[in-house]
Amino acid sequence: MQPRRFALLCTVLAFICFGSSNTQSVSQPTNVMYTRVGESVTLDCKITVSYSSYYMYWYRQLSSGEMTHIIQLHSLNRNSRDGRYSVVFQKPTLKLTISAVIPGDSAVYFCAVAQDPTVRLVMGRALQKPLGLSTIQMLLQ
Repeated sequence: MQPRRFALLCTVLAFICFGSSNTQSVSQPTNVMYTRVGESVTLDCKITVSYSSYYMYWYRQLSSGEMTHIIQLHSLNRNSRDGRYSVVFQKPTLKLTISAVIPGDSAVYFCAVAQDPTVRLVMGRALQKPLGLSTIQMLLQ
């Protein structure tokens, strides 16, 4: 990846993860979660912001480095569902539940917050795993 493009990607990732200067914190208390195929798993994200209207996102990064948007929720809503993914927001905690887990769900998951819903559209491919994120690993039996 070209240095200029990589720098832009890093800037966008920093903005998505940490928002503007109004954001106090975005944290994920759990580092690694284990589950079995077919079960459900829930990841927590604590979001503390000083503005009243914002968007919350969940992303996942596969071992290949590919990063994809999973689901989003506006702060005025309390829940959303998209296929096997569902989110529930009970301030300050945003919970992502993945139902009927499959081996392809093994990835690094992270949450983000931003005031601008269009920021996620410029997401590219990540080169390294950001720090302080939740990892789901499958136990195959």
